[in-house]
Amino acid sequence: MADHRALISTHLEEGGLGDPASAGGSVYLFELNRNSGQWEEKRIFRSPDKRRRDLFGMGLFIGPNYLLMGSGALDGIKGARARDIGAIHVYDIDD
Repeated sequence: MADHRALISTHLEEGGLGDPASAGGSVYLFELNRNSGQWEEKRIFRSPDKRRRDLFGMGLFIGPNYLLMGSGALDGIKGARARDIGAIHVYDIDD
């Protein structure tokens, strides 16, 4: 949580009906509406890789104009033998 923004991780969230990303994970960005005092969902981030058990959202950070989200069990680059090495994903808040 930072200032008027909050990230909520559901790193074990299922991909949904027909989606193979079992425990792929999601992160929800909420912003505080200063007029109403209510938190509003602004965006949902899902693992860009959409693989099983990536644990996307296991680690979170809110910077001044960027977000960092970890995938604690992301497998290595295609063709690499590394498994569950993890990754950090960087997002611009305004995109």
